[in-house]
Amino acid sequence: MKENKDALKAIQEFADESPTRSDKLEQAKQLTRELYGEDGAEAEHRGRGGAVALAASSKRTRILTIALCCVALLLVVAILLPFLLREKESPIHYYDDVSIYSETISDIDQFISENNLEFAYYDHDYLASQHEAYRLIENDRLVYILQNVIFLRQNDFDSILLGICFSNDEFQKFDEFKGFTESLLVGGIEVDYKILEQDWNYIYAKFSVDGVVYYLNVTTSGGAEVLEQYVNLLLA
Repeated sequence: MKENKDALKAIQEFADESPTRSDKLEQAKQLTRELYGEDGAEAEHRGRGGAVALAASSKRTRILTIALCCVALLLVVAILLPFLLREKESPIHYYDDVSIYSETISDIDQFISENNLEFAYYDHDYLASQHEAYRLIENDRLVYILQNVIFLRQNDFDSILLGICFSNDEFQKFDEFKGFTESLLVGGIEVDYKILEQDWNYIYAKFSVDGVVYYLNVTTSGGAEVLEQYVNLLLA
């Protein structure tokens, strides 16, 4: 009987102590909310979610940085490539008259055949014609040919100097062929020219066909229509 009373007493004491323990548990939860704004389990869950979000954000940042670097690299290549290619091209040289020597061409057809050349020149309808070849002194390289031609017109004549140049270099002989103010199309070929008006009209023109540069100086009483006539005759 005494044992039953002792057990009942123990149960009663446990019941009396439970609210105190419950209060302390509630105090612990309250402290957790004050410290973290949420309970421990929820804080841990959100902490893990924040870490995942942070890792994803960091990955996106790296990808964006790499993409921007690639775009920047492509832009640099696009800007520098033309300059790099231009450096590989042969530079344009200027040759004065003392750097060149000339020789008279007695038979233009034979000269063309012997030198394996192909170009346009006046070969008919003229009153007189003369050809000269011009070579570099340093290496004997043929750089251009000059043809002096006289054509009769109705009441007068036209004098023509035709330069047939096989190089993109610049030569003192053609210094006047700059500062063009006009252009015209002849058979799909663009001809740049200028006209200096004095007692006669001095026409200076320049155009290219199949890699050959042509310089045409026409002394005439006519104008641009005469230039077109002689370009057509040359390329016919």
